[in-house]
Amino acid sequence: MSNVRLDFDVGKAEQRLLPHFERAQAMLDTQILKDCEPFVPMAEGDLRKSGIIASGGGEIVYSTPYARYQYYLNGGAHYTTPGTMAKWFEHGKALYGKSWIDLVQKALQ
Repeated sequence: MSNVRLDFDVGKAEQRLLPHFERAQAMLDTQILKDCEPFVPMAEGDLRKSGIIASGGGEIVYSTPYARYQYYLNGGAHYTTPGTMAKWFEHGKALYGKSWIDLVQKALQ
């Protein structure tokens, strides 16, 4: 019988892996914004632009004062731009969620 000793420095591992996770997160944030953009209501484009400006670090944020209202509108809403809708992230996730997972897995290989 032999004894084996394994020393694992969590801090070093974290330092080595963190840049990979941050890059994968940035790639995911960008892809989510891109894939959801066609579903985001658009009059003059401010709501869509706010997602690009305010998002990052794993948070997708639409920062206009009316973003929450637009996102949670129920059945009776009428959007002027074809293909746009309430809960655009949920719609995007239903369509592209698997490809988002694949993107992150490939980025971390």
